[in-house]
Amino acid sequence: KKLEELNIDLPSLEEDQPLESYLTEVTRAIRHKPDWIVRRYVTLGLFEFGKILLYLDLDPEREITVCCGATESMIASLLAVSDPGDEVIIFEPFYENYGPDTKLSGAMARLVPLRPPEWSFDPEELRRAFSPRTKAIIAVHFAGHPCDMDEIGAIAARHGVPVIEDAAHAIEAEYRARPTGSLGMAAAFSFYATKNITSGEGGAMVTDDWD
Repeated sequence: KKLEELNIDLPSLEEDQPLESYLTEVTRAIRHKPDWIVRRYVTLGLFEFGKILLYLDLDPEREITVCCGATESMIASLLAVSDPGDEVIIFEPFYENYGPDTKLSGAMARLVPLRPPEWSFDPEELRRAFSPRTKAIIAVHFAGHPCDMDEIGAIAARHGVPVIEDAAHAIEAEYRARPTGSLGMAAAFSFYATKNITSGEGGAMVTDDWD
């Protein structure tokens, strides 16, 4: 009943399986074999999630990193591509954690404004934001609406800079018949309570570029 009051989806149970027995088994397994549980159930669960909802062909052992949220997924991605003194291009206004994410990775933010009324960016301003120290650009899909990945991807490719997608608000969204999360080098997903798929908290970083 308390789980129902929290408005968190309950797991699928057999009709004759009491909820208490299920919770007892899950608690026992997590206490005794937490690493195994995370690797097998959480990671493989995300693998199925990727295949079914995102149409992504991912290796669950190499291409999915389970995190406690999309913020940590973004940090993991930035740490993989940047070193202290490097730069990361961020569109503004931006999610408040992008600044700390960038600082934690040792990089500095280069801001490109989004302008009303459509909250779009000027491609020329984006081109000017690149420098020899640019190591990533964060592309944000918001409220199920993908950003202009053609323009962002083309400009980033000319500079040899990877695009990291923030797909926290874009589970099941598509851009030109391609699923969000498959358009850049890596993507951060969120499973917070307000997202399309929720575990209460949680997130994942996915990539098909193991290098």
